[in-house]
Order: sequence, then structure tokens, then C-alpha cells
Amino acid sequence: MARDVVTCVVDVLCAGLVLGCVSQSSSASPEADAAAACSLSCLYQYQDVVVCNELEPNSQPGPWVENCLDLACDNADLIPDFPNDPVVPCTTSRNLRYVQTHLGACGTQSTGHPPYEGDDAGSNSGNGDGAECGESNECLSAKCVSADGQTFVCAEACDESSCPDDFGCVGGYCLPSCMQF
Repeated sequence: MARDVVTCVVDVLCAGLVLGCVSQSSSASPEADAAAACSLSCLYQYQDVVVCNELEPNSQPGPWVENCLDLACDNADLIPDFPNDPVVPCTTSRNLRYVQTHLGACGTQSTGHPPYEGDDAGSNSGNGDGAECGESNECLSAKCVSADGQTFVCAEACDESSCPDDFGCVGGYCLPSCMQF
């Protein structure tokens, strides 16, 4: 399994660069506390498709839209119930793609895929930065890293000025800000 563990996080965290290092007497590590403090968000793209059957079936796919819910994807209701129109017999369905559970509340993270990319609902070429991962080949960045050896996320290599909003450069990788307590 190809994953990296950021080894210098303890030094970075406890050097006073970020808040919340645990005391020397605690059995928990600062990295584990930081990962546990992260809420989860579900980031995905969706397309609503309306099908009407007046004289002949007429399918009207809407645009692909990116959305985020402050829940893990396993707990999020990504497909709402659409009421059928009683006057015109139409139904609405939702196509999903790039569904990713991220560390941190909904913010400026991205699936890493432009909303206009492709037109299929099943494409899965990689997760964006901050998404939970099991192996590096699951990530667009080709890097699946961890600060605590337990919670792995997709991450780009960085220097202090190259991470997007809601991310920070820790141990040479852009990690969600919530991991930096």
C-alpha cells in the first residue's frame, strides 16, 4: 500500500507554530488529537435530470454543480426526494460523481475536478486534496499522507506559501487546517 506518514509533524506542532499541543503527561499525541478534532464534510458533484413523458420521453439534464455537506458521505443524503409534477408527468433524478469525504468543515476545498469535466456519472479518476484515502493511486495528487499514521488524506507537496485556503503546509504537505491544533 503506497501511503506516506508525515514524520516531522510533532516538531512542527509543538514548536509553537500552531495552538493546542497536549501536555507531556497525556497519553494522546497532538496529531491524533488534531485529526480527532476535524469534522467531516462530503464533497461531490451532482446533476439533476428531469424526464417528462407528455407525448414522448424528453430528458433534460441540468448542469454539473459542486456541493458540500457538513457530514461524512456515509451519513449524507445526497439524493433528495423530488416531488412529481401532478400536471405534467415528470420525474427528476440525480446523477452523482466525485463523491469524497474530506477532513474539515465545508470550506474552499474542491473535488479537484472542474464541474464541466466529462458527462458521465461514474468517472472516478482521483480525489482532491483533503479527501480521505487508503492509497496514493486514489488521489489526483498521487500522494496519500498522514500526520498520525491513522488518518490518511490526499495532499499536494508544499512550501509555506503554496497551500489553498483552509489548508496549511505541515511536514511538506498541504493538510486541512483542522489537523494543525
